[in-house]
Amino acid sequence: MSITNFSPTDPGSHLAHAILAGPELQDRLLTNIINTMRSKGYRGLNVDFENVFPADRELYNQFLRRAVARLHENGFFVSSALAPQTSAEQRGLLYEAHDCAAHGQIVNFLWFS
Repeated sequence: MSITNFSPTDPGSHLAHAILAGPELQDRLLTNIINTMRSKGYRGLNVDFENVFPADRELYNQFLRRAVARLHENGFFVSSALAPQTSAEQRGLLYEAHDCAAHGQIVNFLWFS
């Protein structure tokens, strides 16, 4: 199963911030994800948050840690989708909040697309 924060008409930066900064919202979201994954027989979750505000970089890492803890205890894997970077210092809304090194340590595997 994959979750995203964007749509064809909205880059999703504000939605990502609301999720990443809201522990209660995260709890509801993760509970709904787990219930959906169980009912549909899914095996894992791919988090594909794009256009995340650079200031939310550590909040994104914390969300992934929380998601991994909840999903692993329920037998699911977690992956993260990232835009390929030419360096860790690459600038731009698509890159700055994606901490590739941290994501690689937190989730089971990464998708670069």
